[in-house]
Amino acid sequence: MRPRQWAAVVAALETAGRGDVLGFAAAHGRLPHDPALPERLRAVLATATQISPAGHLAMAAAVQACVDEAVSKTVNLPASARAADVYDTYAAAFELGCKGITVYVDGSRDVQPQALATATAAS
Repeated sequence: MRPRQWAAVVAALETAGRGDVLGFAAAHGRLPHDPALPERLRAVLATATQISPAGHLAMAAAVQACVDEAVSKTVNLPASARAADVYDTYAAAFELGCKGITVYVDGSRDVQPQALATATAAS
């Protein structure tokens, strides 16, 4: 997000009296689960785990179609993903013409990047 766009998001949140959203996002690495937040705002500030696997693949396919070399994109799957879901993700990426993707299943490692970022922010 460009600085000017970010400034507009911050201003809109503060005008709406929702400055707490930014503090929550900084502390937890995601938006609060609050249905009162406008859908457009949730879409703009979505984290990787809030984007569907199909959304990740669509982004990868759109970017990779414009470059000659591979640009890897991580597709985040929920902890409930099975081996068949991982296979289906790779198969869908191939069908979309992706040159490279990485699949990450939430919780598949003892320590994961967002957990580290949140722990660091809390200390």
